Amino acid sequence: MSWLGRRWITSIQGCGNDCRSLKREIPMIGKNTEMVEIFGQDYRIKGVGDPEYIHMIAGYIDRKMREIAHSSGIMSQSRIAILAALNIADELFQEREKGAKIRNEFEKQAAGLSELLDSKLGAAE
Repeated sequence: MSWLGRRWITSIQGCGNDCRSLKREIPMIGKNTEMVEIFGQDYRIKGVGDPEYIHMIAGYIDRKMREIAHSSGIMSQSRIAILAALNIADELFQEREKGAKIRNEFEKQAAGLSELLDSKLGAAE
């Protein structure tokens, strides 16, 4: 299942220096709070999901932002975040397009096999 299908993030809060002493809050029923660092900023992520998965996603965003900062020379964190979001959205749309093409090909093959099976079963009767 994809990250978007999980809809696990229910809250994100920038912490500044307040988060440095917090490891993890006591989980709510079905929810937990994870501390993550993205591009030098600490955030509390509240939601449902595997904590390792939450950290993996945060790490991915952090890497994307660092790649953009390194390659572009842009200093504004908000511009870097917007460019990272655009790049990640582009990746998502490309993967969705690939998935749609694969599904269409499978549907065509399944329809062809179904027709072949129907014709063979009809000839056998």
